[in-house]
Amino acid sequence: MAFGTPNFPEALWPGIKEWFGNDYSEWSPIWEKLVMSVTSDKQFEKYQGITEFGLAGVKSQGAAIPFQDPYQGFQKEILNVFYGLGTTITYEMMRYDQYNLFKQLPQQLAKSVRRTEETVVHGVINNGFSSAVNPSTTADGVSLFNSAHTLVAATGTTLANTPVTQADFSQSALEQAYIDIGRFVDDQNLPIVVEARTLLVPVESQHLARKVLQTEYEVNSGNNTINPVSTARMPLDLVISPYVTDTDSWYIRTDVEDGIVFQEVDAVSLDRDNEFDTKNLKFSAMRGFGVAPVNYLGWYASSGG
Repeated sequence: MAFGTPNFPEALWPGIKEWFGNDYSEWSPIWEKLVMSVTSDKQFEKYQGITEFGLAGVKSQGAAIPFQDPYQGFQKEILNVFYGLGTTITYEMMRYDQYNLFKQLPQQLAKSVRRTEETVVHGVINNGFSSAVNPSTTADGVSLFNSAHTLVAATGTTLANTPVTQADFSQSALEQAYIDIGRFVDDQNLPIVVEARTLLVPVESQHLARKVLQTEYEVNSGNNTINPVSTARMPLDLVISPYVTDTDSWYIRTDVEDGIVFQEVDAVSLDRDNEFDTKNLKFSAMRGFGVAPVNYLGWYASSGG
């Protein structure tokens, strides 16, 4: 299949005032705000968990100091993948094209690759609650957003990075999220400092999110009560994304950087070549990267009510 005169007859004769449908504005890159980006030159990379020490024990008089060993934690492997797209334009189409449409083809291929980046990264988040269909699992083997993440050194103890009762986004829901994040612990079940950094919402929730983050006092109330989760009091970057598929879900990225890891292999490359026998011109675009969730402490999310 090729971009040729039979399927683009209108390009062969002057008279078209404007070609439309292939020059829309693009969203600024969103995925870069949601991942820890690293470079990779291997087919796959491994991320290995390790615990800290537990609490110190009492040293009895004349007895030895209690000794402990750290635990080897869970491991996550991220496979790098190459994504590519190409198109062919016939010699005749280039020769008779009155609008130089073929000159736009590399730009259009690059745009498709950018959209692929967004779709793949957001796919990790959109599948973060799934346990059956293409689940996004962290190093402990359960879904990214889960109420039962396993603590390596605290047998039988789990941690949740999602509400006990799923709720739509609201001021009260965000307040509870801060409480839950403030209760995050390490693999020894000991308190750690984890802070919310970014709020990710679908386009359907953008207005409500702005109200909650930018209102000084209690949202939708005449009470003279402060809004404790306003951006002025609890700085939180707002990211609005059309790639979030669940319209009432919402997500918080914390300051634990390796929540979702993006492995940069090759930046987008654009190539062109002529076929000797047909004189057709081929364009291609290729991009190499790997992405997956690693550390569940990097995220907190609700699927909505």
